[in-house]
Amino acid sequence: MREKLDEIIYNLKTKTAELNEKLSKQTKILILAIAIGVLVIAFAIAMLLNSASWGVLYTGLDEQEVVQIVKLLEDQKIKYKVDGSVISVPKRKCQ
Repeated sequence: MREKLDEIIYNLKTKTAELNEKLSKQTKILILAIAIGVLVIAFAIAMLLNSASWGVLYTGLDEQEVVQIVKLLEDQKIKYKVDGSVISVPKRKCQ
């Protein structure tokens, strides 16, 4: 099993080296630029999909009420944001 894996790795290295010799510098730069572009786009999409849309749950609360509600949200493992007397949660939790 180990010899088979070593052979696959060796063949991959050999083919990569051969391809590297055949490609011009301009083509290598183009391939690298495309790869970086794909990674940047994938990262941006991941960030957009992971960002929650926030809705206001409560507003105009005093400090003690904020503390009580935050404790309940934490107990239920609900994400929240506090901005003064305003508590926001992901919109899907506001319904």
